[in-house]
Amino acid sequence: MRPSETITERGDILAKTSTEQKKQMYLECLLTSSSQKEAYQKAHIAKATAMRYQKDPDFQKQYKEMRRRSMEFTGNRLRELTSKAVDTLSDVMDDPEATPTEQTRAAKIVLDSAFQVANQQDILDRLDKLESEAAEQDES
Repeated sequence: MRPSETITERGDILAKTSTEQKKQMYLECLLTSSSQKEAYQKAHIAKATAMRYQKDPDFQKQYKEMRRRSMEFTGNRLRELTSKAVDTLSDVMDDPEATPTEQTRAAKIVLDSAFQVANQQDILDRLDKLESEAAEQDES
């Protein structure tokens, strides 16, 4: 048996998991778990180990990057589904067999969503204007 191996209770020889592999596993578990406790339990590491990893600046950087990529993927997927969702709402609104309640609900969802998009665009436009004004003041 090599120093990098361990024997289980059943006598199976397993390779020990390196610290980097444990960190990677914990990172992945953090992204898919509902709590830190669940994540370190899924990763089979102690709470103290998890806390030590989380204090490491490289670990924090990796976690932020993985979370950013995950959210980017999720955002892209949601954008893909948006057209389908709007088509579904449109179908319900136009369906002669849909109840008035179903048609009204679909119409309300469309109107509420359009209002939210308009508000968000207004906020982004204002932010762009403020950033431009700030940049102009910095140049002066």
